[in-house]
Parts: sequence; structure tokens; C-alpha cells
Amino acid sequence: MFDERGTSKVAPGMEIQYVVNFCPENEDDQEASIVVVTEREKFEVPVICHGARAILDLPDEIHFPQTPANLVCTKNVMLRNFGQRPAHFALRATGFFAISPTCGIVEPENFLEVYVQFRPPLVGVHEGELIAAYNNNDERMYCKLYGVGLELDVGLSTDIAVAVPTYIGRSSQMVIHVQNYSSVVAYFIWEKFATEKEDAAYSAQVEASDKGRPRIAGAFASDKGLSPLGTPKRPLSPCEAEDNIDKAFMLSPANGECWPNSRTEITITFSPPRAFKYYCKAYCKISGKSERLIVELEGTGVGPVTQFNPCKLDLQDLYLFSSYDYEVQLQNLGDMEAKFQLCCTETKAASFKFTPTQGLVPIKQAQCIKVKCYTQLRGTFEAKFVWNVEGTQFNPAIFFRGKVGNPLICIDAKAIDFGLIGLGFGSRFTFNVRNCSEALLNFKFYIVQNDDCDGFMVSPESCNIKPQASQPVIVSLNPSTVRKYTGSLHIYLSEINEVYTVITLSGEAAIAKLGLDSDYLDFGTCFIRYEYTRNCVINNDTKVVGKFSVQPQDSQTATIAKLTAKPLEGPVPGNNSTSIEYTLATSILGEISFVTAVISSPGGGVYEKKFPLKIEALSIGPILRLEPKGWDAPPKPSKGQDRIDDERSWTPILDFGRIPVLEKRTRSFVVRNMCCIPAPINLSNKVYVFKVNHSKATIPPFGYLEVEVTACLDDTKRFADKISISAEGGQYFVNLVATGQGSTLTSDALANGSLHFGTQLSHSVITKPFEISNQGRYIQSITWDVDATKKPAKHVFAFSPLKMAIPPHTSFSFQCTGTFQTTGYVKEVFLCRVSTGKQREQAYNLEVDADVVGTKLLFSKREIRFIQLNDGKAHPQKNTTQLTCQNVYVKPLYMKFLVKPPFECSKDDAKLEPTECLTLDLSFEWQTPTVKKSTIIMGKFEVVYSDTVHRDTLNMIGEIHFPNLRLSTNQLNFE
Repeated sequence: MFDERGTSKVAPGMEIQYVVNFCPENEDDQEASIVVVTEREKFEVPVICHGARAILDLPDEIHFPQTPANLVCTKNVMLRNFGQRPAHFALRATGFFAISPTCGIVEPENFLEVYVQFRPPLVGVHEGELIAAYNNNDERMYCKLYGVGLELDVGLSTDIAVAVPTYIGRSSQMVIHVQNYSSVVAYFIWEKFATEKEDAAYSAQVEASDKGRPRIAGAFASDKGLSPLGTPKRPLSPCEAEDNIDKAFMLSPANGECWPNSRTEITITFSPPRAFKYYCKAYCKISGKSERLIVELEGTGVGPVTQFNPCKLDLQDLYLFSSYDYEVQLQNLGDMEAKFQLCCTETKAASFKFTPTQGLVPIKQAQCIKVKCYTQLRGTFEAKFVWNVEGTQFNPAIFFRGKVGNPLICIDAKAIDFGLIGLGFGSRFTFNVRNCSEALLNFKFYIVQNDDCDGFMVSPESCNIKPQASQPVIVSLNPSTVRKYTGSLHIYLSEINEVYTVITLSGEAAIAKLGLDSDYLDFGTCFIRYEYTRNCVINNDTKVVGKFSVQPQDSQTATIAKLTAKPLEGPVPGNNSTSIEYTLATSILGEISFVTAVISSPGGGVYEKKFPLKIEALSIGPILRLEPKGWDAPPKPSKGQDRIDDERSWTPILDFGRIPVLEKRTRSFVVRNMCCIPAPINLSNKVYVFKVNHSKATIPPFGYLEVEVTACLDDTKRFADKISISAEGGQYFVNLVATGQGSTLTSDALANGSLHFGTQLSHSVITKPFEISNQGRYIQSITWDVDATKKPAKHVFAFSPLKMAIPPHTSFSFQCTGTFQTTGYVKEVFLCRVSTGKQREQAYNLEVDADVVGTKLLFSKREIRFIQLNDGKAHPQKNTTQLTCQNVYVKPLYMKFLVKPPFECSKDDAKLEPTECLTLDLSFEWQTPTVKKSTIIMGKFEVVYSDTVHRDTLNMIGEIHFPNLRLSTNQLNFE
């Protein structure tokens, strides 16, 4: 392809040629490139070689027979591949021709059948071209197409269809025919538009405007074979027009066929959705006709006829934030039911609420509609409410107009006159402000004073009043000087931003002249700390109300008496009088006298005046009376009585007579309070043998205190004492007398005359202590001796010490010791001699006894024997046996066990309750003697008891056996 060096040169203006040799190795397409490089540039020369190709065969021309307009004629054409490769083809037809399929593959030496259709829309000769592209669109084939369109003798029976007037919601029908006088079957379909372009434009418009919504079914998409058509004659909104086009007229069937020399019946159904006159055109597309046939459809919808009665309401003057109720009637004047619904309409000045807002009005009847109007803004307003009545040509409307003024507020005062007022007194006037509206209102109250007077006040200054609620408003006049007062109360309403109303205020202040009936107040005799009341009268000789106050009591006079007044201050009505109730409670005894004052017009400056008042009283303490127990109570005091008058008297003495010493005797008397104040008293006496149950007490008013005196004499003589009763303002005495008899020595053993040791063990020594107390006032000597008449042979009991001197009010413990050797019942009588320095000697017999028994411990064995066999076998280190002991004594036994080796006992001591058993383990230690000779070891098991020297003993025997022989002699003499 190039010279030997691979490069060439060419002179300017000259050319050079190269020869390219191609030697293919297969039938596929080949591609390569030659790169030419010069000193200035570089470019490529492509080299392309085509291999085996597909070759298609088509006829040059195709002629279709005469075809009725808008009918399809189809011819079959064979597409054959003469090449050596598969043919990937694409087919396209022009004009009124169509082909199927439009693409495919034909294998080598094969053919494919394709269908060519001719559909003439117009009458006349029509030409087209069939184009086949294959081999990657590099090669094309062309085929001429020829056809002729004919028009058939087909049409409609009429071009105008007028329906009878029809009520909305109902239907009426009329019939037209599709006529075919040709020899070919005619196919028809009903369309909305005259041409296919209009159909396409309408479809595109619907898709663009109603994206996302389901498309409205047309004449050729009805599920029931109906074609809905119809347009009202008045302009409609797009939504209404679309709705009426679909629902006014329906054609059935929507498509079909008409056989030669026959006709097909078309039913037109008129269903008016509204009460309008409808007019529209229906287009019938029929095969054999180049243009669509037109049928003009006309119909009139008859709907309900309604109106409001009244249709206009003049509400005139209305209050702001108030509700008003009205009633109107929606009348149905037509011959069908009227279904109504309120359309949404809003107004600013007032809001309206209708009940009901939708419903059904029967034929020739009326529906009552309640209207609730709520005012929101001041001013005039007009409102129109349109009601949608289904199917009517003209929707009824109702009109409102009115004027909204201020809210309705009721105030029960237009002017306030306080009249003549006493200086220092405030007058109040209360009136109510009622919110009669239905909204929360904010009020502000402020007073405008005239002539620089500031006596008027209002409360509250602002408030919120709920709907249909009231708020009391208080206007007060507090004059500070004698003059006339005028002013005005302004009521400001925040919702309207202005003063709603003004109330005038007026009043006049004057000074009252006061005086006392008397300047002396005598309380008489008073019990200390008891309150007494007296009245002081203040007179007012003028027409205006006066004011007084009571001067507080000073600290100096408060120490002798407490004086209070009720009231401390207050008014005195004009030409009238007022009483001051003074209460006096004295703090000390004796005469009470001091001065207080009543002040007229307190705080009035130059108008203030004081009236002195002298207070006098005689203060006394409580009145007590001593009386014996059992007297009848005096009569109760009447209301207001401060004391009880009772002339009975009693000699205050309590005589106990002769009473046993060391025994308590009680006598009582009564201290009665005869006055209206509590009586604190102190009771005391000197002699200790008399005890009073109260040392301090307070007797309530008109009450009493029962005083108990207990005498416990410690000597046989006459005792005398005196109880002193100290009360506030007085002292009282009660004499006490008592004489003692008997002994002042006390002991349970001497009182019972016996001392019992109970059951005791033999061989025991028991000591029993007992106590003797000297409750007297002198030392008493006690000596013990055995009764000579009952003296035993041998003494079992002994006293320690035998003689003792016991000081006054002291106790001494004697001990009686019993030594019991033998069993049986033991009894001895002792004589106790008591002597004092001034009294005669006294003697007491004391019996001492005891029941002596032996020990009662029962053993299961009388002896304990152990056997040790040394037979060469293994044996335990100890040989053990058991011994059971039972306590058959009536008391618990405390014991110790004594055993000597090689014998052993499991316990060293024990305690056994009556009838209780105890099991002991006794053992004999294994013996290994050096001399293996049978022998016996003896021992003792001893039981040692507490509180007795008696012991129980059991023999213990240990036998040790060896395999020994006993010989008849232990010596052999061979002499």
C-alpha cells in the first residue's frame, strides 16, 4: 500500500495515488482507515467494505377496488427476502393508506405477509406510497398505492328532533332512523363534533385542563351504548356546560350497522338536569358518507318554582353584639319537589345562621326556615343570601338590611343625689350595669369632679361583664369639708371606643351637734374581774348624722380596772340618740374611781369636741360558805343575778371520834361559791395525821368543792387540828378532832397468828424471814418466848434475835430457823411480848409449823454392775450402762452426782421437777492390770441434795475376768 520506506513525497501542485488491496475473510461488513500525516496536518481516510446483504422484493404498484367513504379495504402483500442476511425492515404508508405490521424481520429466502388498508374519507381518486427501509435504513423500496372513494345512498330520516317539555330528574324519548338504500352494509357512530380535528382538539383541551381527573366519557365510550349530548341555550360555566353536554340528551345505540335496503332505529332520551331550554347538534359518522350527518336536538327542562315569603326583611335598628331570631318561608309553587341548599355568603356587620340549611320542600307546600342574626359591627348593612334549588332556572334569594347601633346595656341609675351628709361620714350608692348583649364587654368608670372637689369615688374602676350578667358599681361620697359636692360618672365602653353614658352626681356635707345625757356612770358593788355593763346615751339635736368615738383607756387606770366600750365609734342619726355600752371589770379590791371621755366628730379638726365621763365602782372578792356534806343545794340564781342569798349556817368542825390507829377514816365538807366569779382557794393544816385531798382549787361561779379529810392516827391519844381556807378577800377555818385506839405494831405473821414453813426435806435447816413494823410514835420492845403450856420436848424452831427494840416508823426483819431431822408434821407455839415506855404490855401468840418429808428419788437399779471379759477380742475402752432417776417429791430437787474412778457419770448435777425423770450414762473404764488375774473393783454412786444433809448411795461393782484356773491348793509339800 505504500513504498518500501513507508513514506512518500509529492511536489506542490502534484498528486499521488495509492492502491488499496482488500482480501475479505468472511461475509461481514469491514471497516478500516488510512492515516495520512504531513508536516502540517494529519487526517484519516475511511475504508469501508460491505459484505452479504438482505434483498427485499415488493410489487411496484398496488390497486384497491372502489371503496365506500369511511370504510376500510384491506389487501395482503407478500414481502420476500432474496438476500443472504436477515432483513430488519420498517414500513410506512402515506395518504389514506395504512400498513400492518410496521416493522419486523424476514429471514433469508423467506417471506412475510403484510396488510395494506385503504380508508377513503372523501369521494374520489386517492394515491399513496408504501416505503420499506432495511439494512439499517441504508436501502429503501417504494411501492405506489392507488384507490377510489365512493359515496353510498345512506342517511338519516330527519335532521331535527324536538323533545316534549320534561321535568328535571325525569326522561322523555323520541325516535329517528338511519336509512341505507345501498347494497353495502353501512356502519355508523355518533360523535360530538363535525370533524375529526375538532374531536382531537377537544380531547387535547380536556387532557390539559383536567390533568389527574378521569376523562368524561364521550359518545363512543358509553358503557350502556348511549351517546349523551345537550347544551342549554344560556351561557354556562365550564363545569355546568360539561355536565349538561353529558346528561341532557342520550342516543342509543351509540354505534351500529345498517344492512342494505333497511333502516336502524335510533332512540333519543332527553333527561334535563336543570330547568333550561336545551339545544345541541349530534353528528352521525356513517360509512359511505364523506361528511358527518347533523341532527339538531331541542328540549325544554321543567324544574321546581320556589320563592321566599317574605323575600326582603328590614331589620331596622339593632343592638351591637346581640342575637335576633326571625322566620321566613320557602314556598314551592311548582309541580315537583324542591331540593334546596344554602350557598355560602358572609357579611361583616352581622352574621346570619339559617336552620335548616338544606332540605326538601314538597309540592305546593312551604318550608319554615329560622334565621338567627348576630350583630358584629356598628353601621348599616345589606345582605343577600342565594339558595340553590336543584333543577330550578332561577335560584331564590332573600335580602336583609338594617342598622346596628351600640350594644344593649341596662343601667338602673341616671342621676345620683346623696342628699345631706354629716361631715366625717361617707355615703354609698350602688347601681347595677347589666350586659344584655351576647359578648364580653369591657367597661371603665371614671369620675369628673366639679369645683375642685374630690369627695366622689367609684369602685370598680374597670371590669369585664359577661353576656347576660350584671356588675354592681359603687359610687361613694366622703366629704372632707362643709360644702356642696357635684360631679359626673362617665361609663366608657372599650368595644365602641367612646363614652357610653354619663351619670350626674351631687351631695352636701354638714356638722352634727352631739351631747351626753349624764357625765357620771356608777357601777355599784362589783365582784373582782367580773364584767358589769352600763349604758351611756348620746343625743343628736340636728338633722344630719353625727359621729362619735370613745377615748381609749389610759395605762394608769387600766391597772385598777379594765373599761371597754361598744361600739368604740359610730354614727348618731339625726334628731335621735345612740347608746354606748360600757363594760367594767375591776382588777383590785376596794373603791374604783377614774375619768374617761366621749369625742364628738373625731378627726374633724376644729369641729372635734370631748365630753368627760366619770366612772365609779366598789370592788369585792368572792363570797364562800362552808357547809356539811348532805345539805341541799341553794336555788339557782336568776339571769343577771351575781350572788345567791341563803341564810343557813354551819359550825365548821369535823369530829372523827374514836378510830383505830393506822387505819384511814374520811370525813367531808363542802365549800360553796355563792357569787358569779371563780374563787381560787388554798387549803392547809398543821397536824400530819390529817390529810386534805386539795391543797389548791378553783371553785367555779355558783359551784362548790367537796373537801375530803383523811385521818390516819399513829398513836392512841386525842388529836386536834384546823384547816385554813384562804380566798381572795377572806379566810375561813374548819376544826378537826380525832382519838386513836389499838396497836401501832404491824406484821402479817402476828396478824394471822401463824408462820408456815410448808413441806420441807428432812435433815435440812430452813430459815424463813418475816417483818414487823413499828408505825407508832414511840420505841417498842419485842421479846420472843415459847408458850409454857405448849412447850415441846425438843425445839425444832428458833427465833433470831429473841429481843429487839424497834424505833418509831421503822421495820425490822426477824428470822425463824427450822432444823428438821425426822419426818412428820411439826408444830410449835411462841409468845411475842410487846412493851412501850408509857403503854401497857401486849402479847401475841404465833404458831410455827412444817411438814417434814424424806427425799423421794426413785432409781431404776439398786446397784450398778459392770463385767469386763478379757477374751483376747477387741472391746470398747468403756463399758457403759444407763440409770434412770425419777423425782417423786412434791417440790423440785437440786442434786449433785459424786463418782470416783474408774467409774464415771455423764452429768455432775441436775434439777428435777416433780414427776420428772432423768437418764444417766454410767461407765466403767477398761482395766489392764499387770497381774492377769480375775478380780472385783467396788465403788459408790452418791446423790447429794441441796438444803439437806441426806444422801442416796448406790453400789458400783466392776468384775474383771481372765481365763484362770482355780487349784485346790496353792502349795505342794513333798516332805
